[in-house]
Amino acid sequence: MALRSLPVVLTAALLAAPAAVAETVQLTLLNGDTINAELVPEESTDEVKVLVHPQLGRLEVSQDAIKPVEKPPAWTSTISGGINAGNKDGDGTFTANISGTSNYKSDTDRLKIQAGLNYSKNNDKGKPTEVKTDKGMANIRYDRFLNKTVTLYAKSDYQYNGLNDTGVNVVEGSVGVGFPLINTETTTLSLSLGPALHWNE
Repeated sequence: MALRSLPVVLTAALLAAPAAVAETVQLTLLNGDTINAELVPEESTDEVKVLVHPQLGRLEVSQDAIKPVEKPPAWTSTISGGINAGNKDGDGTFTANISGTSNYKSDTDRLKIQAGLNYSKNNDKGKPTEVKTDKGMANIRYDRFLNKTVTLYAKSDYQYNGLNDTGVNVVEGSVGVGFPLINTETTTLSLSLGPALHWNE
């Protein structure tokens, strides 16, 4: 009896498998309503989406009734900075920093530009002014996606350290091939391989 019931169990499991992996989507309609249901891709077209709702059953939603998905802007930029100054009993301090980032993202191109400056000094009473920090940086990187897993890239980095005796200005450039490991709206991680040119003054 147990052997005869085994094919029945296997058949039931196979029939249930597609439902377990069905794609659940959320559609927002022009009137503000949202629908959470399973998409039936083999019956859906560019004009009509066919859905299976757990309470409403089969639904056919016209594409004209669906609110278009807003694409994020291609360019995003951030900038931050601050100044802190103080004077106590004739001992003065001054600190300033500023940094900014701009990103461009399209289906095939990525561009990232960064720059920053950090400066601080002490002006103790009866002593000459002492610069504690005098640093700056700028870098730019461009990636051209050949496909989802390979890019061609070019990048350049500039580092400035006014207090460094061995190299105040450092420039490095590189071109090569990149392999994106993580590529989401908030996180990007890429392995890059290519020759680099390094120069310092």
